[in-house]
Amino acid sequence: MEKDIELEVVEEYVIDGVHRFKLKVKGSNIVFNVSAENLEEAVRKVIDMMKSLKLIQ
Repeated sequence: MEKDIELEVVEEYVIDGVHRFKLKVKGSNIVFNVSAENLEEAVRKVIDMMKSLKLIQ
């Protein structure tokens, strides 16, 4: 059974011309900090990272 993962935006900012997002896994203390052009890309990157870390399948 796959658990539904909810992500919430903690922070969105631009540093040195790079757009960055901090996304938190809801109900945990896990925060991912990724660079992305938009929120959808940031979510895709976080999901890929979570799969790579075997946090989800």
